[in-house]
Amino acid sequence: MILADDATQMQRMNRFLAYLLELEPLIDGFQRIQHPTPLQSAVNAKLDFLLPFREHGPSRVNSRGTRGAFHPGHSATWAGLFSGLIFRGVTFASPFAQSATSTTFFRDVSAWDVECANYTNPPEFFFCNPWAYSKRKSKRSKSLVAEYWAAIHVPDCPNWEVNTATSNYPFKSCYDFLKQTSPSRFQEIGPLAGFLLAGDFSYAGVVQSPTVDDVGEIIRGINKGGVKRLELLGLVRPREKGMGRAFKMASMVEVKAGFSKLQGFLDTKLTAAQKAHMVFDPIMSENSLCKLTRVVKAKIFVI
Repeated sequence: MILADDATQMQRMNRFLAYLLELEPLIDGFQRIQHPTPLQSAVNAKLDFLLPFREHGPSRVNSRGTRGAFHPGHSATWAGLFSGLIFRGVTFASPFAQSATSTTFFRDVSAWDVECANYTNPPEFFFCNPWAYSKRKSKRSKSLVAEYWAAIHVPDCPNWEVNTATSNYPFKSCYDFLKQTSPSRFQEIGPLAGFLLAGDFSYAGVVQSPTVDDVGEIIRGINKGGVKRLELLGLVRPREKGMGRAFKMASMVEVKAGFSKLQGFLDTKLTAAQKAHMVFDPIMSENSLCKLTRVVKAKIFVI
């Protein structure tokens, strides 16, 4: 299999740019769009799941507030790590996380229990959306809260407060810590959720921002939606099927080069105002690739 030619890559990257620009008005609120397109309407119905601009999703907006898990005053503490794990492993994209009245910073398990007690007879998935990251039901549940508290207090857990004290914690070191899977350090925090959580802490200012090269390497390691969309854009050769339903790993060189090419293209095409509005950076671009996977699969948008 060969890479798409330059003309095809450019055509498809321009379609990707069009996708971002069509959805940019949602940042300021769906109600301000006089004649919404089918794509805008579909994405607005599931902002946390489909909006390419991750920092403008309702769960993320609320998580950065004064009572949020990622308020700058919280994130460099053990309670901040605990709260971040709850956010990404339990509550993200749930009605609870999307509510502006919810508290998502918890000093301990008791604080979580007190917050939950404020809601009388909540619906089954009010606190935890098992389908937050995929249409496949996960093992996410409220029971993970106590497990996270226990996990950050085991003797061999790296000292979060020491590592984040000077805001110089390398992104990849944080990512490797969070997504450890052999054995699993934090249940339901694997490569994807670990990347998302490291990004959350980066935006909170306690972890260094990742480079384009860092994110390209992580996309290849996850080997899912981000790689799939780079393939669609013609920037990476289509992978071969491996055992079962899994794909073989994509080429590290191709993924890093393809992601870098896309990032450079968007950086030159978007205005400074648009980039600031979207919170454009490598983390946002990875998120946009994954969201594109979903709208293309649902036949809401065509590259």
